[in-house]
Amino acid sequence: MEGKEKITASWAKIMEDGASAAEYYMSRAIESIDKKFGEGYAEKHPELIGAFMKASAIEAQGNYVSKSLQLCTEDIVSELEVISDYYLDLKVQKYK
Repeated sequence: MEGKEKITASWAKIMEDGASAAEYYMSRAIESIDKKFGEGYAEKHPELIGAFMKASAIEAQGNYVSKSLQLCTEDIVSELEVISDYYLDLKVQKYK
């Protein structure tokens, strides 16, 4: 994972981040919608707020998938290193 930031958040932290993201998106949705269409428009059009909320759910899902893939990849790499070391040891013993 050279050059990429490793995800170190716990599952609980990722869930908290999802809730925080939802709150953030809801606040931003209301602010943005009201700014564009006039004060109180967001309250009268909750479907627009919902679209922002959907964005937060998609973001959280991406975090879950990324975390899961990262853990799987680390496990695979670790096991491949063990297999590689074992194979190299066999090769060295064969030529002694």
